Amino acid sequence: MAYLAEYLPRIGIVQISFTDNYELDHITEKQVLMKNGETFNLPHQVILDPGNDATSKNVKSLVNEKVISIRCKAVGGARLKSSANHSTLCFYEKWNSIELKKLHGFFLVCNNCQEKVLDSIYYDKIYDLPSENWTELMDLWHCHKPDENVNFFYQSSMNNLIPANKELFIGESYFLINNSNACLIKGKLIECKKCFSELGMLSANGYKFNKWNLCLINNSTGELSYFRPYEFVVQNIMQHVKSMGVRRFKLITRDGKSIFLWCFDIGTTVLINNEILMENCIKILYKDEDSSEKHAEEEITVPKECFDDFMSYLILVNSKLPDPSFLGWRLSYINYIS
Repeated sequence: MAYLAEYLPRIGIVQISFTDNYELDHITEKQVLMKNGETFNLPHQVILDPGNDATSKNVKSLVNEKVISIRCKAVGGARLKSSANHSTLCFYEKWNSIELKKLHGFFLVCNNCQEKVLDSIYYDKIYDLPSENWTELMDLWHCHKPDENVNFFYQSSMNNLIPANKELFIGESYFLINNSNACLIKGKLIECKKCFSELGMLSANGYKFNKWNLCLINNSTGELSYFRPYEFVVQNIMQHVKSMGVRRFKLITRDGKSIFLWCFDIGTTVLINNEILMENCIKILYKDEDSSEKHAEEEITVPKECFDDFMSYLILVNSKLPDPSFLGWRLSYINYIS
């Protein structure tokens, strides 16, 4: 059986979907019970009339050929004026300077073998770098976009941001330092000294370590934190949603892979088969590139490993849904706060 429950705070609804080979017995404020004895949890408490069953006036059912869908009113009602407001309030970039300074000491280690790569004790200053998509957002900052020469000046200035000794720069997808003797250099590749895993690239600005190749360790508690490659894609999507109001994208890699995305219901909470609980997530429709598809509003270019990890996540979630497609699109969900 496939079961999905969505809490949509913007409209104050909990939507329940399950395959038609199961028969509903009744609904309580926190659970769905089937006639075969199976019980499924709800991601948010619902409102029912006395009797707590599917005949409540606060419950509406819809049955198609394969899936039964039920809508219940959520406790608290509609809590958000718009999903865009929710994304603006809740979205943040993982492992930013404010977050790391609160740790009062941390290590960055190789994600593969835990070999130490960077120790915060050696860095007196930690700075966040501007958005990696800042040039795409120029139209939002200027009523008249600068001409190519001025734009080139700004781009050159951005490229000249080089950390001094004891300075750590943090981009959306990488850490940048002036030098390091805790890794190996092979051409432009930065590798782990112990297991030889790729950690990043040597650039004109310094040593650039990809966040998804590292593990963050809290020096005080020993707690480990990971940055999945797909999280960089999600950060890019949320940045465009927040800054430009865009919901349709064409996600591409430099080697030609691409996918169309349509994002909506930002801020939802979903529970899938009582196994996967995702809070603060995005509902995403996706489809392969099609010459007839004319709706992509914005292109986002990401590294291949981030694209592949993002697609693997979408496909995994899609495979567990009771109704995995909608009008020719495939359906999935992904967290934007983890």
